[in-house]
Amino acid sequence: MDRQPPVPVVGLIGGIAAGKSAVANLLENKGAQRIDADRIGHDVLRRIEISNELARMFGTDILDPSGHIRRGALGKLVFGSDPAKVANRRRLEALVHPLIREEVTRQIERNCALPDPPPAIVLDAPLLVEAGWVELCNEVLFVDASDQTRITRAAQRGWTEDEFRQRERSQFPIEQKLASATTVVHNDSTLESLAEQIETIWMRIVSARG
Repeated sequence: MDRQPPVPVVGLIGGIAAGKSAVANLLENKGAQRIDADRIGHDVLRRIEISNELARMFGTDILDPSGHIRRGALGKLVFGSDPAKVANRRRLEALVHPLIREEVTRQIERNCALPDPPPAIVLDAPLLVEAGWVELCNEVLFVDASDQTRITRAAQRGWTEDEFRQRERSQFPIEQKLASATTVVHNDSTLESLAEQIETIWMRIVSARG
């Protein structure tokens, strides 16, 4: 897209397990249309031409018997900070990020063109900053939570602390993400506190549009 869309696009960023999905859910409940970049990424990885190209890059061990990507096997090759994994991750991103952005852009344009467009669009994209998609957004919310809170939440997903750290090291530093944000949302407390913050942000977004 060459210019900002008529419907405000709110990007979500933050550390791993900071609670971006909770914020996205609250905004959806307000009437925002959510675009889930992770889900789009999953769909991209299921394309046969992408599976074939990744198997060529990384070997057929990343494929299951039906020829689909085994995400766990691929993750072991790309998550982490050692040079080999960084190089693998860059090769993966160079292949899939343009395809994800293409679909994200298509969905933004489709929602903007609706006879009754949503009051806002939420772009839920964990790698929003890393992929260079900040330019697609009118506003970027940084969801903040302490290191210990995020480790606890990651454990509830079944991750060890080492797995959490590896994935964290695979993304831009928190400080770099924070520098791209227009608003910080604090998510170390209760859901009620989070909802109050989102209510204030939502009213500002809707008022600005009107």
